[in-house]
Amino acid sequence: MIFSECGSSNNQRRWFVRYICSFIGFSMVCIFFSCKLVTDNDSTSRTVSAFRIASGDLSGWTEDNASGYVEFTKNNMNALVDGDAPKYVAQGMIEGFRQNLTSGKGSTLRVFVLDFGTDSLATAMVETKNKDISDPRSVPGFGDSSTVADLSGLNAVSVFTSFGKYYFELLFGGYPDQNEGLNTAALFLGYYQNKEQKLQ
Repeated sequence: MIFSECGSSNNQRRWFVRYICSFIGFSMVCIFFSCKLVTDNDSTSRTVSAFRIASGDLSGWTEDNASGYVEFTKNNMNALVDGDAPKYVAQGMIEGFRQNLTSGKGSTLRVFVLDFGTDSLATAMVETKNKDISDPRSVPGFGDSSTVADLSGLNAVSVFTSFGKYYFELLFGGYPDQNEGLNTAALFLGYYQNKEQKLQ
């Protein structure tokens, strides 16, 4: 009788140990995948694509359905973007995107957001653009030297700036009143600036 009770007790202890080990193992698997999910989401939210504007982010502006969004890196920007792609790459661009937006009032925006890796390289890109503008203007609320506007285009406003390691090029169209275009640019710059601060 004594041996029988001891055997039963040993079986119970073995069962209890197995239960505890299984519970700990299951808990560790859950923690691993939870941490991985958070890390992956955090990584995605901290890339240059975090600056992509979605419907509702800025009232009245939506992404063009036909050619609204294109991502690229320094390796394929030349093939995907016409114009100054070689200049951006030569200046140190790592990755970026182009987004086309339209407003309900007929205005348009083509924006380039480029990651240059460092604040100094992004600022240098703005300075390079500034040299090509014969009559640089300021944007309301962004009068520092790191933001410059070009009003030489017909019904157009072009703005160049940087926040942190990111360079922004905003090309507005459909603005006979260019002052209105500058005020609209200020709204977009405020959005991008706040977004960059949250990514730090």
